[in-house]
Amino acid sequence: MNRRFSEIKNDQLGICSIIRNREQWIEEWISFHHLVGFTHFYIGLHQCSDKTEEVLIDLSKKYKIKIFHVENKVGGSPQTFFYNFIQNEVAFEVDWMAFIDSDEYLFSPERTKIGQVLDSFLQKKVYALAIHWACFGSSNFVKEPSGLITENYRRRAPDDFFVNKHVKSIVYQRVAGVIKFSNPHLVTVDYEVYDEKLRSISTPISPYEPSFSRLRINHYLCQSREYFSTRKKYYGSADSDQETNVKSEEWWITHNQNNVLDYSVELYVQPIKSLMNVSQAEK
Repeated sequence: MNRRFSEIKNDQLGICSIIRNREQWIEEWISFHHLVGFTHFYIGLHQCSDKTEEVLIDLSKKYKIKIFHVENKVGGSPQTFFYNFIQNEVAFEVDWMAFIDSDEYLFSPERTKIGQVLDSFLQKKVYALAIHWACFGSSNFVKEPSGLITENYRRRAPDDFFVNKHVKSIVYQRVAGVIKFSNPHLVTVDYEVYDEKLRSISTPISPYEPSFSRLRINHYLCQSREYFSTRKKYYGSADSDQETNVKSEEWWITHNQNNVLDYSVELYVQPIKSLMNVSQAEK
């Protein structure tokens, strides 16, 4: 709060995420965002029945990870509850906090550290950003493949796919004002929220065509047909207070879009593998 604007370095970047059963993929997600420039991870475990927590505890020896447990009945959406909890209790530890899911990969297509991009928005006095999805399909995988999500899933929907109008928030923590969530997509603040084109955003689904030139979230919301049929279909939704919310076949047909071949995160694949191999070697 007391630093002069010209002295802001934005070197402490956090991610808040509520997750369920991501044992197989959570190290990749952490590694990717570490490479992008994030330094702190605040993870809420919601109805996990696999070894996600054990993996995170092990990774916390290498990365700044704080683990929380989120109950299903919290008087509303577990995801919104957790976002507000983190914002109220620990967000002061970082300069910016992103609020995304563990199948969402936030980065800058400008191929630079994300802190530099965020700094350019600060120069324009932008303190809350809404970042569009780029939704990925199954890449025609029936069985869930081994290896990295960022390497296996390279086919996505066209830019103008209507689901891509959904946004997620990243918020600067060093200005005064109320910061809260009434839904998991768009933050509510005492100032304007903008997208990367400096268009004002006031709804969880943007009224504009998606833009991905400076900031982007690759959303691997489908994965394989096997993953959908055995897991995601039955997970319900952490942004709802409904305990049972089975996804329909129509959901799969609508979201499994594979029209565009996309190599936007290709430069991260080998560095992720290197980080993960180091982690395995250190065990």
